[in-house]
Amino acid sequence: MSRKILLLHGYQQNAEIFRTETSTVQKIIGETFKTETKLEYVEAPFDAGETMSGMRIRSWWDMKAIDEFDRTHATLRYVAEILEKNGPFDGFIGFSQGGALAAIVAGLLERPPADRPAFFNTTHPPIHFIVSYSGYREHHQALQPYYENKISTPILHFINSDDPIVTEDRCVRLIERCTDTDGRIVSYSSPFHRIPSSKMARKALKSFLSEVS
Repeated sequence: MSRKILLLHGYQQNAEIFRTETSTVQKIIGETFKTETKLEYVEAPFDAGETMSGMRIRSWWDMKAIDEFDRTHATLRYVAEILEKNGPFDGFIGFSQGGALAAIVAGLLERPPADRPAFFNTTHPPIHFIVSYSGYREHHQALQPYYENKISTPILHFINSDDPIVTEDRCVRLIERCTDTDGRIVSYSSPFHRIPSSKMARKALKSFLSEVS
């Protein structure tokens, strides 16, 4: 039986950038899952400027935007449409803002349809796992209702104690809203805001994927 995984890039990235930055992750997935696995990279709905080379980059939301309440709703509606059209997905892999979004969406999928926002309209079942790289609990008030129920979906949390963008305490606040974190927190130190590819990180990812497969 084939698998399908949804990959959610970070703030000021895009699907192409994230595909390049997850080359090690792709390799480990191929080594771990014995069945065919499709990796689906999707673009966030909002423009976030461009790189030095002129490549357009995207965001799932922008906490500085005055219309952010509407944007978060639009993002969740957009993801629900992806789930409905392209799913079902076995799991999510998210980086930074994409990791934050992955946790919110997983939590919503755990709820009965009647307890979800009307704009998050999908018949997609709860997913089996999340790999969250520098994923965090978003502080914006519009998103707080999505953390009321603890998230029971198995999540492997990668936390960079020296991350220059997403501080460790923001990641910890997400972990506090998850029910089962024993053995699922990988702490490391790096001056860079990126997906780790160390031997320790690769081993942790492979072990987790084997566990949830």
